Amino acid sequence: MELDREQIVKALECCASNDFICDQCPIDEKIKDACECGKVVARNALALIRELTEENERLRAELSKRPPRLLITRKP
Repeated sequence: MELDREQIVKALECCASNDFICDQCPIDEKIKDACECGKVVARNALALIRELTEENERLRAELSKRPPRLLITRKP
């Protein structure tokens, strides 16, 4: 089961709460009934972390290629 970013965050919030049953959890009921929630949430969270890490590295590489900002000052 693939979750989008918002669903992953919601599932993590549900898992992190002290409630064992979260009615708003986006995990499929079949998965919940089989007690596989943790595996599904962990797998999706890991995929999201990898995606965001790659995006972060790409953005940092883009920034490093940009010329430095120019400061315009007025002559006294």
